Amino acid sequence: MANRLAKEKSTLVIGLAVFLVTFLVYVTSPVITSHDSRWSVHTSLSIIKEGNTDLNEYEDLVRAINYNSVEYVGEDIYSLFPIGTSALAVPFVAVADALFEPLMAAFPNLERWLVNRMAKAGVFIDDLELINLHHAVELIIASFFCAVAALFIFLVANARLGLSQALLVVFVFAFCTSMWSTSSRSLWQHGPSALMLSIVLYLMLLEEKAAGVIKYAAIPLALAFIIRPTNAIPIVFITLFIALNHRRQLVPFLLIALPLAAVFFAYNLHVYGSWLQPYYTPGRAFSPESFAQALAGNLISPARGLLVYSPVLIFGALWIWNNRNSLSPNRPEVYLLAIVLSHWLLISSFPHWWAGHSYGPRFFADKLPFFIFFFVLFLQDLRNRPGMKVTLVRALLIPLLAVSFFIHAKGAYHWPVHKWNITPTNIDHHPERLWDWQDVQFLR
Repeated sequence: MANRLAKEKSTLVIGLAVFLVTFLVYVTSPVITSHDSRWSVHTSLSIIKEGNTDLNEYEDLVRAINYNSVEYVGEDIYSLFPIGTSALAVPFVAVADALFEPLMAAFPNLERWLVNRMAKAGVFIDDLELINLHHAVELIIASFFCAVAALFIFLVANARLGLSQALLVVFVFAFCTSMWSTSSRSLWQHGPSALMLSIVLYLMLLEEKAAGVIKYAAIPLALAFIIRPTNAIPIVFITLFIALNHRRQLVPFLLIALPLAAVFFAYNLHVYGSWLQPYYTPGRAFSPESFAQALAGNLISPARGLLVYSPVLIFGALWIWNNRNSLSPNRPEVYLLAIVLSHWLLISSFPHWWAGHSYGPRFFADKLPFFIFFFVLFLQDLRNRPGMKVTLVRALLIPLLAVSFFIHAKGAYHWPVHKWNITPTNIDHHPERLWDWQDVQFLR
């Protein structure tokens, strides 16, 4: 008993260190990509100060940036994007708002310092007039959400592997994927979504030791859908997993999700007059014209390919291939693989499958916890495969790890890689550039 308590305490301390180191690296990385997320903090402030989610009080600012990322519902202005991220951010924004006036009184040049910091990082000159403390708040909250996700990934890996390998896994997740170069760079949907799915993954695996906890996955799953509509896929397959393998937990699972679902649908009915806001409508996807190209592009495009930007994840794919004939429907791996494959098909059906002005495989960012789990399984298998094959894999692992780290460090520290989206031409107008190996985004 004493040994177990000591081990749990040690795990907790190391997990806290993982969180703090990850958070500090994220929050001090200079690039901020506040595009789709530009109204996240404002919406939170509207909830806090006015008890609603419209942006009417910011109409002058909305007009100043040409009504970007907003939609009109009647005469009211709303963010184009789902409410989930802003709702989760409310406590953090409330603290920031309470500290705003004291900070400005103590540091009157704080906002100008932020603009100068962004200028040194290479932010577009045209954007500097719009840089303000909202962006700093975005960065801090997004970094927090992503660092907590890293903590849960550490707990998942530590349950399956030794400490050193668990630290390797969390390093890959935090610094060799889009968690660093994309999700933590602003308060958009990807970071909170990945956090919710990290918690779901942790609860799925914890069920093996503590029967009954899996029903609580309903909470992060429901929140994940409120954050981002593509999380309907995990809801379907994880519900199926529970129905087939933990039948007694199914009704409690559904009942726990019910209040969140009721609030979400009631909100949509109140604001939009329908069960779902327009952002959730299927018409935004399912474009057959570029489907085949998108399937390949989401994996191997020099601008958006998951295996190009995080080649270290190929080891997870190798585990899937090696174990393809032994996957069992009573194990979570089957359902996580179904989620990953279905998500790949879905994002490849988007007409703008390259995710607009992005860095690397942004549309895959939400599902990184599941990709990382297959990397965990690979490392677990590796311990049982001694000899030359292990030596060869380790010889490949280190360089692929280094390449992945380099690429995502560029995204977090070097603004010219983001300017690639508009120079020499706008990627949304010239998507053929997504296949240009002569002008690779991460080598700018």
